[in-house]
Amino acid sequence: MKKLLLFTVLSAMFLTSQAQNILTTPLSWSVTQLNDLNTNATMAYQCTFKTYGTQSMQWVQKKATTTLEVTSTSGTWTNVNANGKMVFKISAEGETGSLTFEKSAVGTYITIDLSQSGQTRLRQSYTVGSIVNGQ
Repeated sequence: MKKLLLFTVLSAMFLTSQAQNILTTPLSWSVTQLNDLNTNATMAYQCTFKTYGTQSMQWVQKKATTTLEVTSTSGTWTNVNANGKMVFKISAEGETGSLTFEKSAVGTYITIDLSQSGQTRLRQSYTVGSIVNGQ
């Protein structure tokens, strides 16, 4: 029984230590907080960003899911468990902008900068609480 438990624990550690490449591994990024960069207001907030490599991603919010088309990328981040940064140029519903995923000693953040027809640019930073493989 002890051997089975030890094997299970070691297997779990091995699986969680595998590198998760943002460009090749489908990932779900769970957000816990939002900072509006236009007003500097911070609030508890929940949403999920689902990344699918260089093709597209989904922004899943309480009442809506928005598909973001990736038009280009900048950077290399082969292990999201380590510090790194990747910038995605995106388009959504006729608007364009960027989505930056970044991890540092301070934490993991997603920053969106998106044009909005006739309105102030959407500029928000999200604090990421967890990243998991798959959708």
